[in-house]
Amino acid sequence: MTKTPLMGKATGEKSARDAAAELRWAWELHKEADNLLHQRLNGFVAVNAFLAAGYFFATEAAYNGKPAHSFVLGISVAGVFLGPVFLGIIRRLVRGIGHLKQEHLFHDEIYSLYFGKRSKGPFVYWFAYGVPGILTLLWLAALGYSLLPIGPTLAVAAPPSCVVAASACPPPQPLKTSTSLPKSLPTPSK
Repeated sequence: MTKTPLMGKATGEKSARDAAAELRWAWELHKEADNLLHQRLNGFVAVNAFLAAGYFFATEAAYNGKPAHSFVLGISVAGVFLGPVFLGIIRRLVRGIGHLKQEHLFHDEIYSLYFGKRSKGPFVYWFAYGVPGILTLLWLAALGYSLLPIGPTLAVAAPPSCVVAASACPPPQPLKTSTSLPKSLPTPSK
């Protein structure tokens, strides 16, 4: 038996007071670790939201003929690498929480009654692993889309007949957008 700071020195046995103090310590540590996990997950989702906004702005700019394809690729690559990096960061935290549950909290009667109907395995935190996994797959799809020849750099206004048969099409023209207001506004009639 390994000795912890709360165990008795001579025998290695815990007194009831030491066991209660250890349980309180484990519960507080579990709460803090769980809060940290959720804060990191919130940060990960926020970073992905900012990347997605940048991706869509850069994609629209590329559709409008501006040289933004390198930004689209860069944002896609950043999104693809963000998921595995996040999983590496939280993996140790999730293992630590699981260890606290197995070694300390499942032995508590109240906690085990609450948690008894649920699985005690590591997949209790499937959400912490599932969100980065799903977002990484979405970023892989975005990266694949930006690498395709029909991706944002080749999106142009073409006649419908050219979509079906690619032969004898006029040269592509960038999409035109109007950002100015008309010089005169119509007046309402009475």
